[in-house]
Amino acid sequence: MPSSTKKDTSRQTPKHQKTAFVYQNLPAIIWMALIAMLTLTPSNTLTPNTLWGIELDKIAHITLFAVLTHLLTTGFWKQKNNSKINKNAQLYAATTAIAYGGTIEILQNILPIDRTSDLNDFLANNIGTTIGYLTTQLVRKK
Repeated sequence: MPSSTKKDTSRQTPKHQKTAFVYQNLPAIIWMALIAMLTLTPSNTLTPNTLWGIELDKIAHITLFAVLTHLLTTGFWKQKNNSKINKNAQLYAATTAIAYGGTIEILQNILPIDRTSDLNDFLANNIGTTIGYLTTQLVRKK
C-alpha cells in the first residue's frame, strides 16, 4: 500500500470533478463576480479622472483583468485530472478573460443600467489580460 496521503483524483465521479473544478477556481469566480458588480451597476456618479494622462477607469480595467487572468491560470493549473486544461492553462485563462470582458461590454449596451459599451474599455481589459498572462508566465518559470 502506498504511503502517500494524496487523494487519487483519477477515479473521481463527474460530480466530484465539477466540484473540484469550482473549488480550485473559486478565487477567480469570486473575482469575476466582483468585476460584474463593478461594471454592470449604474454609474451615473462616475467622473473621469486621469493619472499621467491615462483615465483611472482604464487603469482599473487593466488591473482587474490582469488579476483575473492570473487567478484563472492558477485555477486551471490545478486541474490535475484534466490534462488538456492543465497543459493549456494560460491559453484557456486568457481566452476566458477576453470573452468575459467582451461579454461585459455587450451587456452594458443591452441591460437597462445607464451604461454603454466602450471599445477602449475592451482594449484595456485585453491589455490587462496580456499583462496577467505574461507575469504569470514569468512567475511560473522561476
